[in-house]
Amino acid sequence: MSGHEVIRDVSASLRALLRDRVARPPGVTDVPVTVGTPRPVPAGASPAAEPARLNLFLYRVSESPYLKNLDAPPAGSPTRYGSPPLSLHLHYLLTAFGSVLDSAGDTHDESRAQLVLGSAMRVLHETPILTEDLVSTRDPVDQPLLAAGLADSVEQITVTLDPVGLDDLTKVWTALTTPFRLSAAYLVTVVQIDQRARPPVAVEVGEGPAAGPRVRVHTLRTPAISRLRVLPAGAADQPRAHPVARIGDTLVVEGTSLLAPAPGRTLVRVGGIDLPLAAAPVPTPDRVAVVIPDAALPDGRPIPPESRLQPGTHTVSVATSGTVAGPARSAPAAMMIVPAVAAVVVEAEPGGTGRILKVTGSRLHVPGQPGETLIGRVVVPAASYLEASPTSLRVRVPAALLAEAGPPTPVPVRVRAAGVSSIDRTTVELP
Repeated sequence: MSGHEVIRDVSASLRALLRDRVARPPGVTDVPVTVGTPRPVPAGASPAAEPARLNLFLYRVSESPYLKNLDAPPAGSPTRYGSPPLSLHLHYLLTAFGSVLDSAGDTHDESRAQLVLGSAMRVLHETPILTEDLVSTRDPVDQPLLAAGLADSVEQITVTLDPVGLDDLTKVWTALTTPFRLSAAYLVTVVQIDQRARPPVAVEVGEGPAAGPRVRVHTLRTPAISRLRVLPAGAADQPRAHPVARIGDTLVVEGTSLLAPAPGRTLVRVGGIDLPLAAAPVPTPDRVAVVIPDAALPDGRPIPPESRLQPGTHTVSVATSGTVAGPARSAPAAMMIVPAVAAVVVEAEPGGTGRILKVTGSRLHVPGQPGETLIGRVVVPAASYLEASPTSLRVRVPAALLAEAGPPTPVPVRVRAAGVSSIDRTTVELP
């Protein structure tokens, strides 16, 4: 059971944790932690040397929309059925104080405040969950840091850094009519306040009406991805063990509830592009597939250049619509798109004795992104390319590879674009 004291108990627990574990700056014997509205300088303190201090300001309380209508899991008593607890999110502002006037007496040095805030943020990062196992490490040692009122909480109390923008922070400080100070925002979830117990209401048990309205219940089947596989173009019977694909390969998504009842109601989003299902392998509720596109969708619609899939890591999700329960989308999974080498041709350098490699394929070069070509163990950076486009490269063979006399030797060639290397096993014979 959690009473209305839990908000106060959370603040007390955070205060105890920070007081016990925040590192003290040089020359400081104690770093007090206050709870309340930030105040610039405590009464009686010298304005020339503001003491090191932390302040926790609870500036906002909001209701959790995810647990609004759920009963607490251990609510086995009939008296509590239909009485969900009030689930809250607590928004705190952690402010550090500790400035010193410089020798001129006209500028405040807040280095000490920055040290204190950095240590406090590390403490909250290392202790993201407030549990009963938290005990003090300073005198008196081994004392519980979690307030007693939170010991029986159903939900764990978690502390996360809240990405509050500068505009929102400015509004808070403007409302306080206090000069802006170095602060960090934190979100504490989930804090629950149980409803007061209500006496059970006895209901006479009888037979229902012979006819009347009926309620139909449809379960919500959300798509779920369990595994991604890739079928290489032209070698669909040799799937890759890892979700690494080239342009033109088939991405196979395996999971549950992946297929909507009506055709055309299932889309697979790769990166930021929604792709229709491929005809093969045949779509089933447990398996769907799409072809990684180049510059156009399967129906011929062009993909804008800025939206085309480039080498690197991309998220994959499945969306279904047209069901009784409404549209649904799976949690994202990760895959990688790599450059593809289709062919490598050795050309004689015009007017010289050197050699030039002409490499063709897809996503071989991304303008503005780092790249290189590996010829054997020699790396040729993109800045040395003779020509470069997403589908073709011309690279001068380093003289070191041609210096050794002997019969032609197979040398492996790999292309790296945007930090991602090709996986094709391509070799070329160099004289």
